[in-house]
Amino acid sequence: MNLLFVIIHTRIIIVNALYTGIIVKNMMTHVNLRLMQRIGKRLKLLRENLGLSQMELCHKSSISQASIARIEAGHQQNIKADTIQKLAAALEIPPAHLLEEPQMISEDILPYETSRMIPVITLQKFITLGSSIGVKTKHKGFEPSLSSDPKALFLVDCASIDSTIKDCDLILIEPSSQARSGDTVLFILKSKSRLGRIYYQPSAFIIQPSDSAAEPIILPLNMRKNRDIKLFKVAEIRKKF
Repeated sequence: MNLLFVIIHTRIIIVNALYTGIIVKNMMTHVNLRLMQRIGKRLKLLRENLGLSQMELCHKSSISQASIARIEAGHQQNIKADTIQKLAAALEIPPAHLLEEPQMISEDILPYETSRMIPVITLQKFITLGSSIGVKTKHKGFEPSLSSDPKALFLVDCASIDSTIKDCDLILIEPSSQARSGDTVLFILKSKSRLGRIYYQPSAFIIQPSDSAAEPIILPLNMRKNRDIKLFKVAEIRKKF
């Protein structure tokens, strides 16, 4: 009788342990699934705020487009730390931004709310095409920017206009923005191009080149309307090393 009681009691303990293990496993799976879903939502939000497609993020991070799609859809059961680091590096954010709770990230992503990918073209192509540049123009790539100018462009291969600029550096111009006195501008007169600050005087405007060895360009104010003269506000010079 005692032996039968021990056997029954032992079986009850084993069944309870198995049942408890199943419950714990299901709870952990549920928690892990919710975490993956949160990461997926934040990844998609940050990617879209930068104007990146899944394929573009794939190229920047070396993570397959299929994996990115699974993560964003919440179908990925687990993510390696190396994958998080690669995705964060491609998005130019700390890895923690992909792991934090939603209420924390709502403030962290504010700098990216107006970010978008700006086309990159060569200076020579910009001079040649001018206002003919459109969505079908072949670009050298894209760079993220907070510029609100819908016609903003990054120019590359600009070493010829300033000794302090390398061909790999990027010059962000805003064609729709008005250059004010003291602003840095890109000055183009036919084949002559200069980078410098513009200063308006009552009867003339002056371009003081960034290159100290270059002579200032002084032109009558009415020449501002000359079609051969192009002035573009420079919003940023992004150094590439």
